[in-house]
Amino acid sequence: MGVGSLEAEESARVMLEILFHQLDERLPPSVMTVVVASDYEALIFSHLVAELTLARTEVGH
Repeated sequence: MGVGSLEAEESARVMLEILFHQLDERLPPSVMTVVVASDYEALIFSHLVAELTLARTEVGH
């Protein structure tokens, strides 16, 4: 995952927070590609997408 030398979970969280902010501002990217280096990183990313989506649903985004 990108975002410098952050741990996998922190890197995924930073990327998703930026993406969700863009969605809130109605400025979604036209194309987005997520590349992970391992099954572990894919699992973390998927888990955080679900967690952050649920949190947004609970607050009405």
